[in-house]
Amino acid sequence: MNLTGPDDVEELTEMIGNEGSGEVLAVTPLSAAPRGLGFHPDLEYTRQITNVRWIVLHVIEETAAHSGHLEIVRELLDGKIGLGGR
Repeated sequence: MNLTGPDDVEELTEMIGNEGSGEVLAVTPLSAAPRGLGFHPDLEYTRQITNVRWIVLHVIEETAAHSGHLEIVRELLDGKIGLGGR
């Protein structure tokens, strides 16, 4: 399989579900232009998305932010700071 980008969001979702995101990214150049962004209502936002690299970095950024939020909640619940001693 040689992808230059998914034709639409459903195709990518199906590919990731069947193969896993690692396999999809392994055959998709990071410089590939994304396709299927018409689902997002904010056209100005979608203009920022220039390639697959942007998408991957955005996912990493969002995952890190939400992980940090969960860590704060855990610390508030159990009173322990940091990850030590587990």
